[in-house]
Amino acid sequence: MNNPTRDIEALEREIVARIVGAPDEAALEMERVAALGKKGVVSELLKTLGAMPPEARQVMGPALNGLKQRVTDALAARRAELKDAELIRRPPFGSPAARFYPRHKTRFRRMS
Repeated sequence: MNNPTRDIEALEREIVARIVGAPDEAALEMERVAALGKKGVVSELLKTLGAMPPEARQVMGPALNGLKQRVTDALAARRAELKDAELIRRPPFGSPAARFYPRHKTRFRRMS
């Protein structure tokens, strides 16, 4: 017999692995939508709760809500890691690298 809580655990491991492997904010947003968006995997599972018998709903409801919360927590943690990595890469305020605006973004260039 197929155990639904084991399926949820396997799904959680898969989603969290993709979240942890997201290299940037755009990829992380894509993973969020794939998991928690309107047509996301977790959202589709939550939609099936209404059709379940009450006994199954008592087991699956907390399991699915817990999955949603853990995925949300993993997304927040990864977003914080990416933000910290971005702050580390920036030059400190007042350093020579931070003082000059990139030449290709200046409005007026010298005509020589």
